Amino acid sequence: MYPRLDVLVIHGTYHWQRQTLAFRNDYCLSCAAPRLAYLQRTFDVLHLFWIPVLPLGFWKRWRCSVCGLDPHARAAMARPIKWAGIALLIVGAVVFWMTTPGASGGKDDDPVMVWTFRLTLPIAAALAIRHTLRARPPERLAEKLRLVSANRDSTCPRCGTTLTVASPWYRCGKCGLERRALPPLQ
Repeated sequence: MYPRLDVLVIHGTYHWQRQTLAFRNDYCLSCAAPRLAYLQRTFDVLHLFWIPVLPLGFWKRWRCSVCGLDPHARAAMARPIKWAGIALLIVGAVVFWMTTPGASGGKDDDPVMVWTFRLTLPIAAALAIRHTLRARPPERLAEKLRLVSANRDSTCPRCGTTLTVASPWYRCGKCGLERRALPPLQ
């Protein structure tokens, strides 16, 4: 069996030169509430073992002002993935109930382990089923965005300066932050 490279190679992305460009009223799925969101521009660089390797260029991302996450990113796990996990728990429970502890006579055949899994896997499956059935249905982003009103503030949320008209957006004369609107819904 070959080793998994994603476990052996420490990699990720650095976000350098973070600059806030704009703000708007938005709906954050992580917070489950209407929030103010900021458009941030960063220079991203791929790193391997904490050494910058590949510049990825400038990227713009909207971030929630409260939690700092992408406001439109799904926060909950998808139901099909939950049901797949439940199926694995049930299969594991069936496998351990079909084994006979001590029948093979091997030293790896531990009756305490077998009985532990026999008792805990069905309980874990039952709790997972209960949690999945009681979980709220995922929020529909398009419906929530329709309820968000456009930002009509005349002051900058960062520095408190009055916004001036700068085509096509209102702009803060002191820090340069722009007031934006949500994109039209499809």
